Order: sequence, then C-alpha cells, then structure tokens
Amino acid sequence: MKNRDDVSASKSDKIDDVFWKEIIDHPNYDSVWKPKGLIQNLKHIKSSVATMIVGGFYDAEDLYGPLETYKTIEKNNPDNYNTLVFGPWGHGRWAKTDVKNYVGNYFFGDSISLKFQRDVETKFFNHFLKGDGSKNSGLPKLTFSIREKKRGVVLRPGHQKRFRIKKGISILTKN
Repeated sequence: MKNRDDVSASKSDKIDDVFWKEIIDHPNYDSVWKPKGLIQNLKHIKSSVATMIVGGFYDAEDLYGPLETYKTIEKNNPDNYNTLVFGPWGHGRWAKTDVKNYVGNYFFGDSISLKFQRDVETKFFNHFLKGDGSKNSGLPKLTFSIREKKRGVVLRPGHQKRFRIKKGISILTKN
C-alpha cells in the first residue's frame, strides 16, 4: 500500500489526459508553457479591435492576468481602444446575475454585477459591435468599483472619491 502523502505517479499509473500529463511533466513555467502564455501574444493587436479587460479585486485564481494584459496592450498598442474594469468580484463573478454580491462573508452591495453588465459591458458592446465603433465610447479609460467602510459609513452608489496612485496619476471612482 502506498503512503498517503506520496502523490507522485508511478510508471504503472496510466495518464490519458494530455493536459494533466503536461502538468506532471512540466510543473514549472518552462519552454512548454511560455509559448502558451497570453501576454506575449498581445503585442500586435489591430487598432480596429477594441478591448475591455475585466477583473476582480478578489480573484484568487488570476489577479495578475487582467492587470498585466491591460498594461501590455497599453504599452504595445497605443492606437488600440483599451479599457480596464475592476470590481469587488471573485474569479468570473462579474458575469453572474446574483443580486447580492458577496465574497466570503463580505457583502459588497446589491446588483453590482448586473449594474456592470447593464451600464458598462452592454454599452461597450453596443458601441463597438452595433454603433459607429469610434474611440469616443463614452466609457472611462479605467473603471474601479470600490466599496469602502469609513467611520462606519459605506460609500453609496453615486459617491465619487479620488484615489492618488502616484504624483500626477489618480483614479476617480463612482460607486
């Protein structure tokens, strides 16, 4: 009988899942994984292709990806329409239709994902797929939905707050 803590596969164990076999054979970011990465393929996006990168502050699976994707497109494709949206979501939760928005035990408000879908995502797709597709979409370059408790008061929808990132750069948020 094998030791419970021994998770290595023996030669007699048959692995018929190609992806799982790649993970076993290449556990590190090596020459097998590097060509499959997204970032290096974002250097030559046609300026006629608009991009909206969406991420969640509580995405335990991939917080790095949306930020690095946005940064790479901005750096390498200056004529591309590129926008970044971040909200109080876990992985992919911006696509859900939940009325109550929770991450674990933290409640972030009602219908945040639905409001994003209605006010940002739908407007983006209507403009670029059905409208004139100009760079003047009416959407902000960066959208961050931040819920904050300060002295026991939750910032309500419609409240604006300016966050200074570094000298000369700040983000104006609207909840």
